[in-house]
Amino acid sequence: MAHGYLGLVLHAHLPFIRHPEHARHLEERWLYEALIECYLPLLEAFDHLAEDGVPFALTMSVTPPLAAMMKDELLRQRFHEHLGRLETLAAGEQKRLWGDEKLAPVATFYKEHLGRMRAVWDRHEGDVVAGLVKHWDAGRLELLTCSATHCYLPGMLPAREGIRPQLELGVRGFERLVGRRRRIAARHHQRQVHLAEGQHGEMEGSFEGSGRRCDSSGQGLSAPGRMVLVRRKQIVVESRFHPPPIVATGGVVHCFHDMTSN
Repeated sequence: MAHGYLGLVLHAHLPFIRHPEHARHLEERWLYEALIECYLPLLEAFDHLAEDGVPFALTMSVTPPLAAMMKDELLRQRFHEHLGRLETLAAGEQKRLWGDEKLAPVATFYKEHLGRMRAVWDRHEGDVVAGLVKHWDAGRLELLTCSATHCYLPGMLPAREGIRPQLELGVRGFERLVGRRRRIAARHHQRQVHLAEGQHGEMEGSFEGSGRRCDSSGQGLSAPGRMVLVRRKQIVVESRFHPPPIVATGGVVHCFHDMTSN
């Protein structure tokens, strides 16, 4: 009987937004809300588990558009100010609703939640990506990346020439934003990707280049890699070493490093 493994992968993505022409642009709030309600709470949980000595192993993808926004100095400063306004509002509401059995607990909840998110933000000096990389370096978190614009790769078949740049720029952007080239599984040189539709709506392609992984000492090892098959919603990159450097399902590019390095 065949045995398999279940992997739960947290996927973090937001479309890129940045409006320097407006001091408080409404569209930017989806980033601020996601930070308060999702990314900072996750980072808080990771921090607490590490502080309590609880071992954990999670996989999380961070797309290039989201990572770029979280590293952007303007957006980080604006979030700092946005969080301050919410803290002031929550404190005022807690005072106004004091004694209200139904609403006072709600105001207290948000005041305490915002206070904790402020603590996480300040502890990591407003750099959520660096906070995640810290746990990655400690072997607790595996970070993955994505195609450059989070596109749905099978949907790009009518414009196949755009697939290779999507993957290439996605990996390059990931390396630049996280600052961890040594942990990226694959770096490709003089690559060629040829995609063509096969039978039954499938796609086939080839990929040539070089791969890099880390051994147990953290030193990079080079090995050639080849993407041999692209089928429907999955692009599989095979190589002469295990694990394979990239697996792209839909638009997500999984960049693995040698698990023995942890």
